[in-house]
Order: sequence, then structure tokens, then C-alpha cells
Amino acid sequence: MLSKIIIKIVDYWVAKNIIKEEKRDIYEYGLDLIFSTIINIAMVMITAVIMKKVPQSLALLAIIIPLQSCGGGYHADKHGHCFLIMYTGWWIIIPLIPFITSILGLVIALISVIIVFTLAPVPHVNVPMSKERFNKMKVIVRYVAGGGAVIGVGLLWFTGNGSIIGGSVIAGMAAVALSMVVARVIYWRKGSGMVKV
Repeated sequence: MLSKIIIKIVDYWVAKNIIKEEKRDIYEYGLDLIFSTIINIAMVMITAVIMKKVPQSLALLAIIIPLQSCGGGYHADKHGHCFLIMYTGWWIIIPLIPFITSILGLVIALISVIIVFTLAPVPHVNVPMSKERFNKMKVIVRYVAGGGAVIGVGLLWFTGNGSIIGGSVIAGMAAVALSMVVARVIYWRKGSGMVKV
């Protein structure tokens, strides 16, 4: 269904000379990615509203999206698998957030920052990256990870162990760091998927 809508949109753009026929695949892929991301986020937020977990979910997405976008990590082979991983991850992470204490949050943040600084960005064959872009993404992801760690740990330490926002930020950082480790291990074992920059 979604693919038919995307094809009709791109057909219209080609017919109106907004884009060239040769670029069709790029625009179809881009629209597919955008629509899939919107659907994923909408489903998580609908669940968050129903479960009364909106602040945690917003904080989680606010750290995961920029870290994953700039730093890479595991990429599922299909959008449906991506959605299942994200949605299942939400159901695992959200109940754990109240258990993230100040000390535990500090430890998780330090480990996550070390992993992100060491591994990110994780290049992938489907996300071509020049050396210049790689270096730019590395700087951005380090700022986001460092800032996330400071905000998350700061909220936990200065507002008490009950900070759901601080715990959510720390949990999001840990999820992305885990995604990066999984990506490196899978690509290393397969001997493919990773690209050298």
C-alpha cells in the first residue's frame, strides 16, 4: 500500500518535471524511509499516550533519533523488521527506566559514551559516506552523546533518582550504543555490510 502511494508521488514529480526519471530510485527510497520513520514514531507515540509514558518516550526518541541518524548502528533489512526492533525495544526499555539510579545512570552513560566515541559513525553499504562526511558525523555524534550524557546524568543527580527524563536519555544512549556494537559484530562476522571510509 505504502509503496503504491510512493510510486504515485514520484510518478507525479517525474510527469511535472520536478525530478528526472534517472533519479526515481533515490526519491522512492527517500520517501519510503521518511514515511516508514513517521509511521514508526507515530506508533510508538500512540502506545506512549495509551500507556501514559509520553515524557519518557519523547526523551527516548529525542536522544535515539540524532544518535542513530548521525552515528549509525544496526540496520534491519526491511522496514517492518526495523519497526519490530524499535517497538520491542520501547516495550523493554520503558519499564526499566525507573530502575536507573544516579550511580547506575553515570555508569551506563560512561560506557555508552565510550562506545559511541569509539565506534561511531558506523559506516554501512546502504549509507555511502565520504571521508569528509564521516568526520563531520563523528563530530556531531560526539557532541550529541556528550550532551546527552551530561543532561541525563545531571537530571538524575540533581533531581533525584526518580528523574524519568534523565533515565530515559541514559536508556536511549545505551540502546544506540548497543545497536552500534551489534552492527559491528554482525558486519564483522558476515565480512560485508561495513564499508571503509
